[in-house]
Amino acid sequence: RADSYGGTRAALDLNRPLIKGKLALRGSIVHQEEEFIRQPSFSRTDRYNAMVTYQPFRNTTLRGSFERYENYARRPNAVLPRDAVSYWKANGSPTWDPSTWTVTRNGVRTAVPYSTAAATENTALGPGLQTAGTALARPILFIDRGQVTLWSIGQISGIPAPTAAVPNPRPTPDFHPTSGHQRFIETAPAPRVGPLAPTVTSITDKSIYDWSETNIAAANWADNRTNTHSLELEQFVLNTPRHVVAAQLGWFREDSKRYNRSSIGTSGDSPMILYVDINEKLLDGRPNPNFLRPYINGLEPTSNRQPILRDIYRAQLAYKLTLSRDSGWWRWLGDHAVSGYGEYKDTTQANYRFRDVIVSSHAWLAAGGNRAAGTTAARSAYRYYLGDNQGQNIEYGSPAWSRLSGQQNLTWFNAAASQWVNEPATIDEAYYNAANPQRSGNVIKTRGGVLQNHLLEGRIVTTFGLRRDSNFNRNAAPTLLQADGFSPNYASDDLWPNNWFRRDGTTETKGMVVKPLRGWSFIDRRASEISGIGGAAVNLLRSLSVHYNEADSFTPANIAQNLKTELLPNPTGTGKDYGISFNLFDKVVVRYNQYENGQINSRTGDAGTIATRAGRIDFAYAGNNDQFNLQRQATAWVIAANPTWSTAQIETEVARQMGIAPGLLARMNANPVAETSDIMSKGREIEISCNPTRFWTTRFT
Repeated sequence: RADSYGGTRAALDLNRPLIKGKLALRGSIVHQEEEFIRQPSFSRTDRYNAMVTYQPFRNTTLRGSFERYENYARRPNAVLPRDAVSYWKANGSPTWDPSTWTVTRNGVRTAVPYSTAAATENTALGPGLQTAGTALARPILFIDRGQVTLWSIGQISGIPAPTAAVPNPRPTPDFHPTSGHQRFIETAPAPRVGPLAPTVTSITDKSIYDWSETNIAAANWADNRTNTHSLELEQFVLNTPRHVVAAQLGWFREDSKRYNRSSIGTSGDSPMILYVDINEKLLDGRPNPNFLRPYINGLEPTSNRQPILRDIYRAQLAYKLTLSRDSGWWRWLGDHAVSGYGEYKDTTQANYRFRDVIVSSHAWLAAGGNRAAGTTAARSAYRYYLGDNQGQNIEYGSPAWSRLSGQQNLTWFNAAASQWVNEPATIDEAYYNAANPQRSGNVIKTRGGVLQNHLLEGRIVTTFGLRRDSNFNRNAAPTLLQADGFSPNYASDDLWPNNWFRRDGTTETKGMVVKPLRGWSFIDRRASEISGIGGAAVNLLRSLSVHYNEADSFTPANIAQNLKTELLPNPTGTGKDYGISFNLFDKVVVRYNQYENGQINSRTGDAGTIATRAGRIDFAYAGNNDQFNLQRQATAWVIAANPTWSTAQIETEVARQMGIAPGLLARMNANPVAETSDIMSKGREIEISCNPTRFWTTRFT
């Protein structure tokens, strides 16, 4: 199979009985390539299946299966990039000389005074320009079509004035005479107007970005691999026309390895904003080879490895009694089926987060330090150029590479020696050991039963169900770093320091369908004898069906807490529906239903979103690393002022500066943050289906 975007799908399916009535094998392979309108992008999926059925005896059946799933995808950006080009153009396309701190706008050069306050500096820069913020604290990789053309620092600070001992401490001859600082700046988006204005407006000019052609986020990719196994034994203990007793045992395993790499378009650090490189020079005084070229940033590219191992064991015993085939009066007692089942579901999952950092050791970067969460000099910022210096429009996407790793030349300024240095450094992924546990366990024990009765030759059908769930959750010990400062110590989270957190709940269901006039011979005779409206009325009566259902449910959920660090209850639900249905002229079927449903302590409403957004203003929980986050900023202040402090000392001081209890930071990271809400719904439904001929079907709802 092929489609107009270039996607293809091919399948091979082989099904063979090896021993007739005893043994059969089936195998299948599916390969699918999905292509998208924005390039380069794709999703490549391979599935491998093997199934076997073995029936050694007439009442015994064994089934087994294995499936291998592989998906490698580089999907296109789903949203437009934000616009930091149009406002810059509308304000004269100003440029910046980082060595002299001057802005050139419409041919006029203006000196800008140095300021430690970003707002003050942005005002002095004028409309269309802004300070680049914390991204400059990280070495910047300048990338053009998948090639690293330069790896250099983005700012220089604290350079002393000339002295007799060091007569030329400045990185360039025209270095800013008084500030002791030098840095790049960037183009600015249009200012927001009003409290409900979007963060930054998106590009809507197709001459800047043709969203029908180019995938900006091609550097993002994902690789998912899953193996599933299943075994099932089905045994009929008794199998007669009146009595059937059957048992079933089953086992299912899911073993998944998921890898996701996101460097472009993530919230917080790397929103997808299109800039123009307006820096006339590099910091070492050379002309900037990328001057006036459009680019997007990827600040501290992040990847996630998410292993999941799930085992499910299930046992079921069923009994069916069939009396409707008998000729005696007891046939009116009908058919009955009852089943009992038990299930044990054991899931262990983790989310390990990594960042691109410098993993090699240097005089300015000692071995063993935390690379992913330590000094920003070890962390990385990527600058992907997307076009030439004419027109400042996007001409191609970010590189469709796996990831950058290995040795590159890092250019930096040694203030002590007053000279620029080109030093080989190795960049790779480093584990980011957040304070919250990365590995968790969940066990759900379920037992229940179902009873269904068909009475009076099917005129009354009742269903009753009861299920009891016990939900157990616990977190493993935090995953620690190895001594090298960037490799995870997976053995550290094999410990489970806490007891299981248990929640129990019951689900009850009951329902009834009544067809009071079905199958009565005297009504059936009248229906065949009467035509017209009278016949339609008789047909309506004998097809009349009334139904009623009621349920009280319990949904096992993982551990979560609100902003007060109070554990959330499990969601529960109630439901009730009732109505009628009937047939007209053997052509029209009408069904009417009225329902009332309620979800209590649901975690799917907007309350949870509000809670997490509010929490992220202050707390860096669950791996959130927003630039505006108070905990992140306070941590950076404390580390800068006290570089020799231990982790415990840093956390105590951060809590003091934030004005919170010392233990609250740990509690906020102990469990995911969510919130509950109650959702109620009710309504009426009507559905009319009409078959005027056997070739036509119409439906109205």
